[in-house]
Amino acid sequence: MVHPLASSVSRRRMLQGSFALGGAGLLAALAGCQSGSGDSSSGAATLKSLLPGDVPQRWTEVLAAVNTKLEADTGLRLDPEFISWTNYAEQEMLKFTTQEPFDSALEATWLNLAQLLSDGALADMTELWESGRFENLNATIDERMVEYAKYQGSLYTIPLVANFTSPPGFVIRQDLADKYGIGEITDYETLEKFLYDVKQKDPDLIPFGLDAGYVNNTVVPNPVALFNAQSWDDPAKCVQLLGTHFEGSDLSPVPFWEQPDIVESLDRMRQYYLDGILNEDALTLDMSAVRSLFAQGRYASTTAGADGLTSPTFGPVADNVDGAAIAQVFPFTAGLDAVIPATFQAANNMVVPAYAETLEEVFEMMDWLSVQENHDLLSYGIEGEDWEATGEHSYEQISGYAFPAFAMSWRTPLERGLAGAVESDRAWVEWTRDFENFKADHLAGFYFDSSAVASEQAQVNAVFDEYVLPLYAGVKDVQPGLDEARSAMEDAGYETVVEEYRRQATEYLAGS
Repeated sequence: MVHPLASSVSRRRMLQGSFALGGAGLLAALAGCQSGSGDSSSGAATLKSLLPGDVPQRWTEVLAAVNTKLEADTGLRLDPEFISWTNYAEQEMLKFTTQEPFDSALEATWLNLAQLLSDGALADMTELWESGRFENLNATIDERMVEYAKYQGSLYTIPLVANFTSPPGFVIRQDLADKYGIGEITDYETLEKFLYDVKQKDPDLIPFGLDAGYVNNTVVPNPVALFNAQSWDDPAKCVQLLGTHFEGSDLSPVPFWEQPDIVESLDRMRQYYLDGILNEDALTLDMSAVRSLFAQGRYASTTAGADGLTSPTFGPVADNVDGAAIAQVFPFTAGLDAVIPATFQAANNMVVPAYAETLEEVFEMMDWLSVQENHDLLSYGIEGEDWEATGEHSYEQISGYAFPAFAMSWRTPLERGLAGAVESDRAWVEWTRDFENFKADHLAGFYFDSSAVASEQAQVNAVFDEYVLPLYAGVKDVQPGLDEARSAMEDAGYETVVEEYRRQATEYLAGS
């Protein structure tokens, strides 16, 4: 998931918010300075982490086991707070703004990372990372990903990496593709035929279920987009900001409404919406709801990344629908022979608030999670109760436990493959873990500091959500919608934001 531009709470607003809180806010801020922000009945320092999604099944049992071992090994305990996907970005930023006591959080470019970096709201991790004291953590996260994660030469995030990049793809009901005589889907034309065959031959199903988080991945390539047919054939263009592509050596900005492949894709999305290929509530439906409806057999396809979670997440549809089977569809015509540009900025990162004084404890916890036994305990649950090893690097899931490992414990060399995973899922995951399948985009390693245009950014962000995302979801007529969106974005300060981005990117390239 990629947000066009992170939600905007400026540093000034953060400070104003803190002062405005008065006594309650001051107490919260002071609590945030203590060693460990969560509750602890044992006296151990307890680290509170913000995580997206619902509380996993069997969480009480697994967390107890994790804390027993973590406390024995390090004297620390964990106290994660789960926040729904729908509210995570907003709630996380609010907690930063009010300096609510917590010790770490999932952060990403598709959340609030750019804004938090610009605001100086994140703890500098450079010294601890380079100290050599956390050798398990250093050994399990590729140093190249760490280098690309740095902002202005310093490290403010711990990249959570199971693969080098994870472009959005599809999971489909392969049993339906087989029933229609389609077989394996390897190009966009065949994917489109599948969607329309579902509509015609199984009218009770919605061909594709789209959630609000993935709306921004439908038409704008980075370097692929779900329904951008040109990006399937030529995944070469990375669009960086508000749908804007910066072309050539002078980084000439081309807005999305002037990019033919995106306009064509908008027309396609509109037609899909009118034809009933897409669900009508994409702008309000969250990921958990879409996955639940897929499992119930209501959707014939939806989005699935190369994160190794396709089989355990979507495979259970076979429990509810007789004969159901799934397959992963790669969004490249070249399939696993594709070599695509990447920014190598991890899709998911752990961050620590600058006001917290528990950075070293967070590193100790992350180092502890970088040991196979501990990683497995949090990621897969209690061995023998939630999972069983079926080989050195694979496991069988035997309970409903599903922890969001991408938010805390992803480590490429420690990840296990799910026994019984569909072959297309396994193959795509392996492809994303081979560095040779990617080449650095010319702006890899660049982060935009939006503080100089914070006001314009906030206004453009709001306009983008109101006028552009509905176009990306197909719910508005394209040409009048484009005219309306363009006018609103320009009035909000789009050109000012883009020019500042271009200026910084030009300086970055000149200095690299």
